[in-house]
Amino acid sequence: MNNYPSTTCRLPPLSKLRNWHLSFDGSSIARGGGAGIVLSCPTLTSTAAVKLDFKCTNNEAEYKTFILGLLIALDRQISRLYIDGDSKLIVKQISGEFAIREPSLASYRTIIQKLLSRFTIVRLAHVSRSVNRYPDALATLASKLDIFGPTQQITVYKQTQPAIASLLPLEDLLIGAA
Repeated sequence: MNNYPSTTCRLPPLSKLRNWHLSFDGSSIARGGGAGIVLSCPTLTSTAAVKLDFKCTNNEAEYKTFILGLLIALDRQISRLYIDGDSKLIVKQISGEFAIREPSLASYRTIIQKLLSRFTIVRLAHVSRSVNRYPDALATLASKLDIFGPTQQITVYKQTQPAIASLLPLEDLLIGAA
């Protein structure tokens, strides 16, 4: 069995022929951390929110999330991957522009570099947090939840109008008040 989460959709066998986009964000709070991963191409989006149920620094959470995202992409046989992360430190350390000052993070960088070598095309870019909102929301949610089993299903619904407006037309409310 794989040591990383399955995602919300299965990718078709043509995944090797498409350009895929991986966005990731890690989160750390006193009770543990969270990983938010969004893997997409023009016609599909797959997401994962992972509870890191152990103490970790924010940088460790970012690195662990990046590794999880790469493992999911490799499992889906993706070969062309464009990667965005909002941690400037992590992106610059992976690209070799910044040195790693925390010895505990060096092994993460080594693992990521080995995983990146398994892709045909890779582009890694730093993006602003405002661009990386979806994986950030997933990471924040995962870090704050208490999960009492191996998984927890969460469904988010979209409501396009205030709840009261969907229950009664405004005219009915005004007539009833007179």
